Amino acid sequence: MSQKDEQASEKHVYEILTLTSSSRSYVHVCVLAVSKRLVHHLLNDGNLVFGNEISYATSRSPEPIGFSIPSPYQNSSS
Repeated sequence: MSQKDEQASEKHVYEILTLTSSSRSYVHVCVLAVSKRLVHHLLNDGNLVFGNEISYATSRSPEPIGFSIPSPYQNSSS
């Protein structure tokens, strides 16, 4: 990572810290966004076991982690 990229990352971290310290709704939105990105990344690039556990959890409860996750086994046209 270049120094310019590190500076941009620090700028984003500072902005997130500032926003989340000023409003509870910003905290909620930030947690939701980070959670979605993390789960998406783990489903795409993580261990297959993680995807299987998410599928199992969503079959028991539609939103076990606070937001819906499309099943990787469902056809999007159904």
